[in-house]
Amino acid sequence: MGRSYPVESMRRNPNLEWPSRTVRTVLILIASSLVGSSVVSCTTDLEDEKEEIQVLFRAKRIDEAMPRLEALVDRYPADLELNRLYGKALFALGSPSMAIWPLRKATEAPEATPEDWVMLAKAHVLGGSPTDTIAVIDQLLERTPGIIEAYDLRIEANIALNQSEKALEDVEFLLDDRPDNESLLMARATLLVELERAEEAKEAIAAARAVMGEIEEAEEWAARFCAVDATFIYEDGGAGHVERALEGWEACAESHPTDALVVSEAVSFFDANGRPGRGEPILRRAVEEAPKNPDFRIMLSQRLSALGEFEEAEQELREAIALRGGMQARSLLIEMLSEQQRFDEALAVLEEWIEASPNPSASMQILRADLIVRSDRFAAAEEAIEALPAEEFRNVLMGRLMLRRGEPREALELLEKGIALWPNNSVARVLAAEAAEQLGDFDRAFNEYVEACRSEPENWEALSRLGAMHIAMRRSEPFGQLFNRYIAERPNHADAIRLFFDVGLAGGRQEFSRSAIQRLAVIPTGLALSRSLAAKMRARTKPAEAVSILTQSHLDLTSPRNADALTTLVEILGPLERHKHAIARVDAAVAAHPDFARFHEIRAAALADSGAPSAEIRAALDRALELDTNIATALTRLGRLDVAEGRIEAAVALFDRAAAADREDSTPEWAAIEVLKVSGKSSDIDARLEKLVGRRIEHADAVDLLARRLAERGKDPERAKRYSDLAARLNASKHGSPEQS
Repeated sequence: MGRSYPVESMRRNPNLEWPSRTVRTVLILIASSLVGSSVVSCTTDLEDEKEEIQVLFRAKRIDEAMPRLEALVDRYPADLELNRLYGKALFALGSPSMAIWPLRKATEAPEATPEDWVMLAKAHVLGGSPTDTIAVIDQLLERTPGIIEAYDLRIEANIALNQSEKALEDVEFLLDDRPDNESLLMARATLLVELERAEEAKEAIAAARAVMGEIEEAEEWAARFCAVDATFIYEDGGAGHVERALEGWEACAESHPTDALVVSEAVSFFDANGRPGRGEPILRRAVEEAPKNPDFRIMLSQRLSALGEFEEAEQELREAIALRGGMQARSLLIEMLSEQQRFDEALAVLEEWIEASPNPSASMQILRADLIVRSDRFAAAEEAIEALPAEEFRNVLMGRLMLRRGEPREALELLEKGIALWPNNSVARVLAAEAAEQLGDFDRAFNEYVEACRSEPENWEALSRLGAMHIAMRRSEPFGQLFNRYIAERPNHADAIRLFFDVGLAGGRQEFSRSAIQRLAVIPTGLALSRSLAAKMRARTKPAEAVSILTQSHLDLTSPRNADALTTLVEILGPLERHKHAIARVDAAVAAHPDFARFHEIRAAALADSGAPSAEIRAALDRALELDTNIATALTRLGRLDVAEGRIEAAVALFDRAAAADREDSTPEWAAIEVLKVSGKSSDIDARLEKLVGRRIEHADAVDLLARRLAERGKDPERAKRYSDLAARLNASKHGSPEQS
């Protein structure tokens, strides 16, 4: 069966265009070859078609123009005016990243205008590619010097790349012609602060304030000055600068609670300076005082999601959708529901969207087909796929459908056809890797994941699976390179940084793990995990010092948000036989939050380490599961208690519940196989093994057992040999030295 992967939501700017990176399959399917499914109108003359489309543009009926444009661009791919119109239409519909392809075509024409180049640069800026923006602007200014908007875009791109010196050069150039421009003066002051050129920054701030006067945007500029002043306090590096800067940002958040810049930057500053708990109240106040601003609700939703508070995060997105300007929250909601494998609900959101759209785009139809596939509605999925406009789309989604049906060989054949038509389609590469895993071809799967990451650096599905394979093989490359490309675009993705830590430990690259710890310490909600991983790393050689990392970290270990750190502390205290200390810590957390399920589960772990009676351990687990029925680790631990007491069927049922609750953790699946093997109740072991190895080909013990059972039956010796060889490789890596390839 095909997996569903979590996808990280936006990190800085809540104003996402549609489609966002919600369901990666759909994004990459349409990223470079979107074509329309509508039929071109009866008009035979191309110029008449263009004029009719221009009329629709002037009437702001872009939705009606889009299907006709898609079909015409498909028929006349080199036509300058069509590509220009298509790019403008995608911009107007809120999809600038999708506009890159036609706008690039437009700039390739000899008669391209500076406006075409500026539009392409804007598409790259809004599409999150500042490096490409600069390349386009450099080409434009070489051809046509003096385009003011081009300099503005290059400033924005250089700021995004933290190239403050280069941005400042362009700001100074523009100020020569526009010495009283408020935005440029403010930008110069901000850049000088960032460059720690203190005296120049003070003069620049004074110059900016001097020209403001009684302008209409005075309140907005007051908020910006407040932010610059707070930043300047921090950058001066004087005694107590962090504390004074924190006070400065508190004052800004208090005086400008609904200014988008202040809210965003204040939250980021508190996160980066050990105050992650401050961000949520700032966002909640922004939502409370500006309830009709969808961006604040989206930001709060992301915050809540990162904290695991998915129900409220979902509610904020649904409320944002209902607001004017909140349509972009739909893609985030579809992403969230898909990540939780609630495909039917994600499909309902999309179909409501389609129903409200006069002319649903091809991209929406592709997303619809994908969600139907993932909902396991096979007949409806086939119908939806057949209606798609291009063969490569149909091949890829039909390949996914075959995987969901458990037919990996047929899936791989379809996916290979899709890849032949579209070699850089990273979704097809991921699905081909998954099919290869189910067929037992580790090397093919590994290489497909690598190619997926190279084709689409932000493909978390591919990177996460590749990381698991690296850990199994105790190797670190090319993961390090691919991770760096990924994290450059998603610097706040805690799961990716955690994976980097684990790959570093497995591959003997401590610099990876140390870097991960440092990265986590400065991202939202990452401080507790950073301390937890630092303690895990230190515990390998100096467990007593590891305890101090957590107990002296100023983390509130009674807070539900720091449950992972408390778990790590209990894990470290157990081998030190400091059981009373561990139980006391957990009891304090339970007393503070008696209805938080995880604390009861952690208490069960502490009791088990101390050798407490199974009845006490079971009571703690029962309470945890009473509060939350889907804690996979608690279900697994309870299943192990049942195994110890001879209740095999009950144990297997618990392991199966745990596997369903967390499909990414193979522990409960393997536990069920082991207990069935030992008990002699082996009737369904083979089916379980096939399923586990098909999803986790790096699971050495499962691969080895499947190889032996296939050999015993003698029905497929070639496959048995392939699994046997793979098991030997995995076990050699497990017990040997890290592989530095």
